[in-house]
Amino acid sequence: MSDAFDSRDTFVARFGGVFEHSPWIAEAAWDAGLPADAQTADGLHAALVAPFRAASRERRLGVLLAHPDLAGRLAVRGELTADSTAEQASAGLDKCTPGGIHPLPGVE
Repeated sequence: MSDAFDSRDTFVARFGGVFEHSPWIAEAAWDAGLPADAQTADGLHAALVAPFRAASRERRLGVLLAHPDLAGRLAVRGELTADSTAEQASAGLDKCTPGGIHPLPGVE
């Protein structure tokens, strides 16, 4: 994993997708200066969460809204990121057919 910390471009390429469609978080984490423990799971988590938490309400909401629906329209059209596709497949959601997807009551 250490080569992911060699440059800003490499860091953003590796971790820019951790927060769905929001590479600005990895960019901000790099620009703020990564902590000494950034190569640990806890340190990397802290480095990436900090810019998200410091962002405006609108920007945080944008991150949340960028996350695809479970087995939603993007999945049906094959437009999920590779990470989201793997995440949803691990939950078996890739086996859903368009006719078999029903919204949860009270969830829009």
